[in-house]
Amino acid sequence: MKFEIRDHKDLVQKTIPHFEKFPLISAKQNDKEELIEALKIKI
Repeated sequence: MKFEIRDHKDLVQKTIPHFEKFPLISAKQNDKEELIEALKIKI
């Protein structure tokens, strides 16, 4: 399966809610949290 995000809107409206509902169970959780904070600054 391949999943690509080409639009900032899709990232904010679809991907972030998915990972908030289904958190990562790995070291990547911190990376995801930093990405969300960066996106909030951009918005």
